[in-house]
Amino acid sequence: MKEEKNNIAQDLLFAFIAAGVSGKVAELELKEFEARELVTLIRNHGVSATAFEGQQKYVEKYPDNRALGLLTSVLQRMAKTQTMSYNNRRNAAKTLAEVWKIVGVDTVVIDSFAFANLYENSENCVIEGMTCYPVDSKTGLGNMATACKLMKVQNKQLDKEGKQCNFKYYGLDVKCLGYLSGNERLEKILLQLLKEEGTTPFEDTKLECPSQMFTLLAMAYRIQQFLLAGKIRMIDICHWAVLLQAGKELDWKRFWGYCEESGLKKYASAMTVLANTVCGVELPEGVARDEKAEELLLQYILEDGAAQEKNSAGVVSRVMGVVKNRERYDQFSDGSIFRNMLKAFTGK
Repeated sequence: MKEEKNNIAQDLLFAFIAAGVSGKVAELELKEFEARELVTLIRNHGVSATAFEGQQKYVEKYPDNRALGLLTSVLQRMAKTQTMSYNNRRNAAKTLAEVWKIVGVDTVVIDSFAFANLYENSENCVIEGMTCYPVDSKTGLGNMATACKLMKVQNKQLDKEGKQCNFKYYGLDVKCLGYLSGNERLEKILLQLLKEEGTTPFEDTKLECPSQMFTLLAMAYRIQQFLLAGKIRMIDICHWAVLLQAGKELDWKRFWGYCEESGLKKYASAMTVLANTVCGVELPEGVARDEKAEELLLQYILEDGAAQEKNSAGVVSRVMGVVKNRERYDQFSDGSIFRNMLKAFTGK
């Protein structure tokens, strides 16, 4: 009986997400469900704001369902907390970009606000930190050295090769990079796209967002790394679904060509199918269907959302993570197990 209620909670999670992302409200047979289980799923998968929007659409459709209505106050509080967290981190990022701009450095965001830029309501985008690629305002070339030198904070950490600097800025975890991707083939593509297609400002800030093509490719790589590390959640599929919706006019033949070139096509295709089946967005052309990969990806998402483990960034933990998640590497990474262990050891 408990397993059945858990399945109902999972079905409701998917229904709320679809309604929140694409506005699609399905016919539901609202049986008895465990509210606590559903709330835990929503929290663990980081979809509080999106789920609340979706749940409100179902309250409108089923106004007489008491159990559904009772969820409102709980989900509203969770969504408000997420929104407050987003605004605090947005303000910190805005200030940081203004400081860097004064010394001639533009803040190109590779994740976080680049994704939020494509949301209809940017506050629904979960921001846990910011990965950025500082560039010289005049030359357009990477200039991480100047950006990080300016950050005279106690917790600043610079890697041995000087290609990555991590620090906390008014509560915002910042990862400052001297490169765009740990995937060498993708790195060349992203550098070319950044040069050819440029950036646009994020709302009223000095943060610079790359093109949709760049953002989709960078997002595909980012979520792939979450999957391989055992940290992928439904919020990642929601991000992907929002990007797909925003990119309806994208040159999809070109996009899948880049994915093929960088070894991301199988994974990006499976993720795109899930965005369709779970979030209700339309499938773009050129998706390479693989039912086994799609089923495994959903399985891994549900497992990781339930586990919510804090993964250590230590060398041993990263290497052991490759061994533990070998099946994921076999399915969704084009490198050998030994190559991935070496990558985990070096942190690149």
